[in-house]
Amino acid sequence: MDLQTADAIFSNNYFDLLPNQPIVVYTAKKETNPSLILEDSRRQLQINNLNSVMASAKLGTAK
Repeated sequence: MDLQTADAIFSNNYFDLLPNQPIVVYTAKKETNPSLILEDSRRQLQINNLNSVMASAKLGTAK
């Protein structure tokens, strides 16, 4: 998990998603940025899965 233009600390950055088992992740921004409101954070949220990360690493396109 990552935000596109802001630094954030997530309470959990790796977890398994299981059917009918909700996951709650809290975040705290490293830098206070009043212009980054909740809706902006939702738009900026990037979620990766292990398969896509490993595929990018194999192709040499990992961030």
